[in-house]
Amino acid sequence: MQKPDLPTIIVGALLALVVAGGVYVTYMRQPAELERLEKAEKAAKMKQAEMQELLTEYSQSQAQARKVTRQWRSRYKVVPDSLTTPEVIGYLNDMTRSGFETFDISVRGVQKGDAYDHYALRVTGRGYFSSLYQFIWQVENSRKFYAVEDLNLSHIDLITEVGSERANARGPSEEGEKTRKKLQVMVSFNMSINAYFGGPEGVDASGSEWRPAGEEEGKSQARSASLPPVPSEVLADADPNINPFFPVIMDQVPPNSRGLLDLDQSKLVSIVGGQAVFKGPDGDMRKLGVGDDVYLGQITEIDPARGRVQAVLNRGGIIDDVEKTLGIEDAYQGVTGTAPMALPQGTSDSVARGAQRTRRQQAQQQRARQQQSGEGGGR
Repeated sequence: MQKPDLPTIIVGALLALVVAGGVYVTYMRQPAELERLEKAEKAAKMKQAEMQELLTEYSQSQAQARKVTRQWRSRYKVVPDSLTTPEVIGYLNDMTRSGFETFDISVRGVQKGDAYDHYALRVTGRGYFSSLYQFIWQVENSRKFYAVEDLNLSHIDLITEVGSERANARGPSEEGEKTRKKLQVMVSFNMSINAYFGGPEGVDASGSEWRPAGEEEGKSQARSASLPPVPSEVLADADPNINPFFPVIMDQVPPNSRGLLDLDQSKLVSIVGGQAVFKGPDGDMRKLGVGDDVYLGQITEIDPARGRVQAVLNRGGIIDDVEKTLGIEDAYQGVTGTAPMALPQGTSDSVARGAQRTRRQQAQQQRARQQQSGEGGGR
């Protein structure tokens, strides 16, 4: 058997060392390094995902910041640091000096809030719908931070007496003005009003001179560049287009506040010179022509030939054509002249003389007809 030489032994030993080193590196050291690298790769991916999420949140925050900035720059409400009860009551009273029959305010106290504090008030009263509409418009759209809640409205017909003060001012022996009634179509209302104050520092718009459309002209219209005006198109109309509480057909007809002739209670007694003479329930004579006003309407036609007078009346939303005619007795007396025709005071002398001549002629014609009928009977 040949003994291995030294070079072969050396090469074999080196080969064994290389194989052993490869096995050690492959099965001992590389798994740990591979695990470390895999962990590092996973951490890098997590950081990348976190960065993407942060970028997304940053973009959303930027958009929200721009929106809030636009809202902040478009603000116009004044939120004072403090507010007193007399200031609130005085502000509301200044806007309700006219157009309201009653306007009662009760203060329920101060309500604390996270962002603002506010006075809670309860308001009740009655007034004209247009006045109430303008009051609410001013409260909601003025620069003072007020809000209307829980508004309740109901229709009311208010009948008041007019002319009594003037009549009472005269002596008992003098002829005073008669007390008359007047119908006013109003609304009865109750609502809650909140007056805000005490907001965070810097949230008011007191540095701006902007005023919404509808406020009195002549005031300063200077506007701050940081507080642009609100377009009038986004605001409600300052004046109501219609009054939904004014009924098409009223529950009761308006009272005769002007003291006009009431056709339903008057009698047509004669027609003279194209004008109709009526006798009222109190015995007074009134002379009216076409177009003259009567209670609830006006005279539209006077027909002397047929002895009739026509008028159009508005009975609380119901249009009524009324016709007054001369009675048979009045018409006969007016033709025959057996009784004087009723002439009102102020009729001209020429008209009176003409009426007298007409009565004499009619009486002569009647006597002639009677004589002819008597002669015919004798024959």
